[in-house]
Amino acid sequence: MVGAGKRRRALGALALVIVLGVGLAACKRDPGPQARNRVAWDHNASRLAAGFPAYSVDDVVTWNAQLAANRLSAESGNTGCVLNHTPDDVLRADYPDRWGENIGCFPGCGGAAANVTKSFLDSTAHRGNILSDTFRRFGVGVACNQRYLFVAVQFSY
Repeated sequence: MVGAGKRRRALGALALVIVLGVGLAACKRDPGPQARNRVAWDHNASRLAAGFPAYSVDDVVTWNAQLAANRLSAESGNTGCVLNHTPDDVLRADYPDRWGENIGCFPGCGGAAANVTKSFLDSTAHRGNILSDTFRRFGVGVACNQRYLFVAVQFSY
């Protein structure tokens, strides 16, 4: 017969394994297309709700946004949250006409994508890029370290 103390310790160990497993699964380096698609969809839904046409998702802009998100994650290390915008000369080389960039880091990883657009809309500068009538195309990049989801959204004409 197993004593109550051993049973509690075994259940506690099992709970810890489950929590750690879920946590590690949620914080993969690349949270995948679901996180990118969620941010893109939410941005365009916000534009449509405000009476603006949807942005086109552009492969080149998405590639550049992903490079930016990867850079933010690398600059932040395993657990930090460092936000440095892509330098203007780099953006100007990629988008000669007009460009914009929203960057952010959000606690958690893949599931944090559900909070990105609302957080950006709560900021005047970020909201301006989302609801701009200047831009026509955009791309979303996402990356995770062990604690944060890094998001870079780049906008172009």
